[in-house]
Amino acid sequence: MPEFYEQLSRLLDDPDLVSVAFRGKGDWQLMRMLCTEQRRRAEATGHQLIHALHLSLSSDYRAGVDAWGAWVHFHYEGLAHGDLFVEDEGCRGASIKELIEKYRRCPRVVLVAAADFEIDGYRRESGAGWVMFRRIEPTTRRRNMELIARYRDPDDVPVIQFDGVGASVYAFDRGVIVLGEGLSDAAMTAAATLIEHWRRRGNPLVILAGDPLIAHRAGIAGAVFVPDLLHGAGDDDRREWIADVLREHRPWVDVAWLLGAPEWLARDLRESLNRQGEPWRPWIVRTDVAFGMPADRVLAADPATELSEALERASARTPARRR
Repeated sequence: MPEFYEQLSRLLDDPDLVSVAFRGKGDWQLMRMLCTEQRRRAEATGHQLIHALHLSLSSDYRAGVDAWGAWVHFHYEGLAHGDLFVEDEGCRGASIKELIEKYRRCPRVVLVAAADFEIDGYRRESGAGWVMFRRIEPTTRRRNMELIARYRDPDDVPVIQFDGVGASVYAFDRGVIVLGEGLSDAAMTAAATLIEHWRRRGNPLVILAGDPLIAHRAGIAGAVFVPDLLHGAGDDDRREWIADVLREHRPWVDVAWLLGAPEWLARDLRESLNRQGEPWRPWIVRTDVAFGMPADRVLAADPATELSEALERASARTPARRR
């Protein structure tokens, strides 16, 4: 089945892939590929294995996982969600078509060795030794993180949650928050409250590009301040400074927020993040004054209300024992 493994390898390169579910009698090479990809992502990002790539398997074969340095959730019955659903031939139980159409499982991609059916809402592709069903309506990486969260840990709720789907931030996310001097007092206060909440379970890096006294009054501590002389410095010095800050404090970034950031800082941060490379790109949240920075979520120039609501939405879901 070399063509099957080649197709699987291409699917495992998907930066939006967060979870994989596999059921079958057991395939040593397939399982090794999944475990190797999980470990590769963990080593590249510094994340725990379970956060780098969630693997859920229902299989008679379980040897090798520890030797491959992987973490796998084995199931005797059923499976957790998988953005990618892989199946051996001859599996018992409901067909993948039934799981999706009747029981509303929602993988992004299904990969099987053979199939003589279509699946509603999916586009079928095939090649030598494989059949693939790709969901017509795609989902983002952030949405995929939300879909697997309750299977990973019932208490794994967002620390920050903006309105809508695919807009959650989790404690394990490697975050960078840039606060500029153009933010209102209300926005700075809301940001301070949000940062304090995140720090109870995680460790976001905060970069202050404004007056330290304003940050102090808002209650923001433990931030990296942009030196005054850097505002008038040359481009090379600025780029070197932000690269050094990230190298020391945040060598991998999952989430970057630019709230009222100066144009030069937004530009240089973008260049640094572009060099970050695989396995996935950061989720960017910015106000509309962060020049030149593409965004996944754009907030108002004064984001006080949006920040407060995002925190309230997440706080309502936080387990009581973790408050």
